[in-house]
Amino acid sequence: MLKKESSKRQIDLYFEYYSAQLTTASSKIIYEICAFGIYFSILGFSWSVPFPHVSFLGQYNSYFNWASFVIAFSIYFYSKLSPLLSYLMLFLALVFTYLITIIERHYHSKTLQILWLYLIVFFAFETIRYLALKSSGKRSTLKSEFTFIWIGPVWVLHFLLKKFAVKY
Repeated sequence: MLKKESSKRQIDLYFEYYSAQLTTASSKIIYEICAFGIYFSILGFSWSVPFPHVSFLGQYNSYFNWASFVIAFSIYFYSKLSPLLSYLMLFLALVFTYLITIIERHYHSKTLQILWLYLIVFFAFETIRYLALKSSGKRSTLKSEFTFIWIGPVWVLHFLLKKFAVKY
């Protein structure tokens, strides 16, 4: 998928790859929206999956769930690519977790309904993104699909940073 050149950072290669995939302005906008929707649904789903009670955590057991690990992994991954983008993604993850807690309160912790909600959201955004890619005449591999899930949100944020002339 990506061949590393000596003068370019890994994150720049990812961004070039995704920019090359999107030939029209409408497919780019669809990708941008879907990037956040897919990341939100993954966080929501992992937040809603029941986390086992771990006795050594004591009173802090309620602060941990599967989303904690997803956020930690993603922030570590982003910090290796670009520290500034990892800070922005941490802020975005905090906003998303706030929205997820609002959704949980609305459903009164009906776990199965919440899990289905996030699965439907994930597949809806993934289908829309796939159709946008197909309409631009491009194909993707399974590896690029999984990579997009993690790179997509920072790819969108890098456009925001470029607009304000901030180096990432």
